[in-house]
Amino acid sequence: MSTHAPGVLPDHVSRDERASSWLIFCDLTVDSPASATLLPAWLQTVTTAVQTLTAGSSDGTDDADGEGSVGDIQPVATCTTAFGRTLIEKAGRSSVLPTGLLQLPAIGDGTLENHDVLFYVLSTSDAAVAQFLRELQVSLAGAGVGGQIRFERGYQRADKHETFGQRDGVRNIAPADRALVAFVGEDQPAEPAWAVGGSYLAYLKIRQDVTTWTGMTPERQAQVIGRQADGTRADLPAGTGVPAEGAFAADTTVPGVTSHVRKAGPRGGEGQDSVRIFRRGTPYIENAIGADGALTGQLEQGLHFVSYQANLDDFDTILNRWMLNPNFPTAVGGAAPGVDQLFDAPKLATIVKGGFYFAVPTGGPYIGAGLFNEPGHHARIAVKLVVQNTAGQVVPTADLQGATFDIATATIEATADGSSPVATVLETLVTNASGHAISGPLLLDPSLTVTQTKAPAGALIADPAVQTVPLTCRSIQVEFRDNQDSSGGQPPYGAPA
Repeated sequence: MSTHAPGVLPDHVSRDERASSWLIFCDLTVDSPASATLLPAWLQTVTTAVQTLTAGSSDGTDDADGEGSVGDIQPVATCTTAFGRTLIEKAGRSSVLPTGLLQLPAIGDGTLENHDVLFYVLSTSDAAVAQFLRELQVSLAGAGVGGQIRFERGYQRADKHETFGQRDGVRNIAPADRALVAFVGEDQPAEPAWAVGGSYLAYLKIRQDVTTWTGMTPERQAQVIGRQADGTRADLPAGTGVPAEGAFAADTTVPGVTSHVRKAGPRGGEGQDSVRIFRRGTPYIENAIGADGALTGQLEQGLHFVSYQANLDDFDTILNRWMLNPNFPTAVGGAAPGVDQLFDAPKLATIVKGGFYFAVPTGGPYIGAGLFNEPGHHARIAVKLVVQNTAGQVVPTADLQGATFDIATATIEATADGSSPVATVLETLVTNASGHAISGPLLLDPSLTVTQTKAPAGALIADPAVQTVPLTCRSIQVEFRDNQDSSGGQPPYGAPA
C-alpha cells in the first residue's frame, strides 16, 4: 500500500528560515533493455541515500499545524523524489505512465527541460546535501548506469515576502485542503494504481526584473499584482483577509483584468475556483550570465516555482488558459484584455525553463518500487452517465443510479459452419447516484466494447449505446450521453412525489 509522496506537505524543516532549497536533476545513461534492468538496483541505492539525508526529519508525529513531526528529533532535510517521463520510458514501463505526463503543458517562451529524476530538497545543512550529492554520484557508477547531475539553488524567507517585496502565498491552499489538492487519489481511475498517493510536480525557473520593478511607484506595483505589498487586495480596505475577499466585480478596473491576482485566480464561481494547485517554490539569486555564456557582473534574481497538484490540467489551465491567454477573461465590450501584466512588456517576469515530474509515493522496498511491480497488462474502465432532454441539455435533477453496462470482448465473426457472431461479456457495471461505475482489472484489449443495457429510472436509451474502448495501456473513462429524460414532468429525482 502506497502512502503520500514525502516532502510535498510542509514540515518544520521546509518552513525554517535558515533552509536552502536544492533542485537536483539527474539524467541516466540507459540505452538498452539490459541497462534498463539496472534501474531498480540503482533506486535501491538512492533510497538509502535519501533516507540518510532525511534521517530524523519525520517520526510520524504531527506538529501543531498537523503537517510535520516534532518530538525530540532534530530535522536535517526533507526530500521529494520525482520521476520524469523519460525515466519511466527508459525503464520500459510506459504502459503504467501517469496520464498527466503523456502530453505536457506549454511554458510560454521558456525552455522545456525534462530530466529523468528530480530531487527537491530543503535543508538546514548544506553539508548534508553535499554528502547526498556525493552518494548520488557514486551510485551512478556503482550501479553501472552512469549519468549526469546538475542542480539549482534557492533559499527560504523569514518575512514571507518574494523577490519583489510582495507578501507571498496569501491565496495558497489552506492546510486542511492541501492533501486533497496535491495528491493523486483513488477517485482518479485513469491513473495507474502505483501513482495513487503521488503528486504531479511542476517546476518553472522564473527570472524577475528587480531593477524595473523598484523603479515603479507603489501604486503602479499594486496595479500589476492586484494587491498591496502587504497582501491586501487592491480594491479592498487594508488588512482584509482572503476569506473575506469575495468575487471580483465584472466591470471593475481595480484590480485590472490583467493584474496577476485576476489572471491567476479569477474567482469565477465553482467552475474556476475548483482549479487549484499547491505552491512550494523558493526565491533564488545568482550571477547573471549573458547570451555569450560569460558573466555579466550583475545579479539575476527570481523564483524557483514549484507546485504540486493531483493533475496537470489544473496547472495548464492557470498558466496557459488564464495567465498567458490574451483573451482571458473577456473584458467589458468584448476586447481582448491581454496577458498577465507580470509577463507582458516590459517583462517583469520571464519563464527561463521548466519541466514536469511525478513525485513518487512511498511504499515497497525502494523508491518507485510500485512502478516496476504493477502489472502493465491490466487496466480499468470507468463509466460516467449523463441524462439529457430532447434539446440536448443536461438534466441536473435526473436519477443516475441503476443504469447497467456490459463490458465485452469484440464480436467474433461468423465461422464457416454458420455459427452466429458472439461476444463474451466480461463484467456488468451498475452506476451509483452520481452516475459513476468502475470495473475491476481488465486485460489490455484494443477492441473492448461497452454497451448500455438499462437506463436509470425516468430515462430511456435514445440510441443504441455502444462504444468501442481501446484499453491499450491504462485505465480509461467512458462517457455515455445517449440517455434521454422521459419523466414527462414528474417530480425530479430526490423530490417528494
